[in-house]
Amino acid sequence: MKEDFFGRRDAHALALGTACDTIFGPEWLTWELRTIRDELRMRGHDMDELNSQKLAAYKVAKTTIGPWVDMAIFENVGMVFNNRMPNVEIHQPLSVAECAVTVDCLRSSRIVTFTENVKKYIAACAADAEIMYLPDPLSFAMPYLCPPMYYCQEHGGLEKDDLVDGQCDLCVGRYEDGELIDAPIPGLEARGTNIVRFSQYDYAPIAQKYEALAVTDISGVQLDLTTVDIQVARLLDVNTYRKRKMSQLELQLGEIRTYA
Repeated sequence: MKEDFFGRRDAHALALGTACDTIFGPEWLTWELRTIRDELRMRGHDMDELNSQKLAAYKVAKTTIGPWVDMAIFENVGMVFNNRMPNVEIHQPLSVAECAVTVDCLRSSRIVTFTENVKKYIAACAADAEIMYLPDPLSFAMPYLCPPMYYCQEHGGLEKDDLVDGQCDLCVGRYEDGELIDAPIPGLEARGTNIVRFSQYDYAPIAQKYEALAVTDISGVQLDLTTVDIQVARLLDVNTYRKRKMSQLELQLGEIRTYA
């Protein structure tokens, strides 16, 4: 690694963390940031505040489950993973592209299931950007962006589709006492099966066109000013940014492997 490795503005958080793994071994994950900076300086590496925060985010991802369970922590580490300085005093929503990179970085650290709060946060970021479909790595948030619904033809109501047995909650009395219970109440076991499931809107055309274009060279792709094409264009921009960050990381990891 060159002397400026820890001082580069575009240093990737995972590359910085991997470099510390290589130099110090796993024990550095227990050190305070001041100690890490001092140890690096002794080895000829200077580091600014943003890159210090990148190492802090790497440590959080490696040693806690905070980013997977708390949307504020997800947002703050996401800011850092995307080369931005966080401010814990204010809300700084991530873009959809930044959410995708954040999920990539977290999954590279560990595999942990995201909570409903974080999924809702990602869906809200997409809704704010007027994006109607979330491909991988954000597809797990789609039920919160476009909630599945059902129409019960027995009682004529529209409900959110979170059914596990295909029976309408209202018709089988699952809310009879004001609290959701696991099974139909006695005598109503056969009711609530006449339902029609649907999504709030049809995102299949967007998904199909995006998935087809995402694996091709999009430099010559011509898109129109239709709802589908506008959505696809936004998603291709997200994918381009994600690929750029991945390429940046791979180059920097290659530099570390050369050092090792």
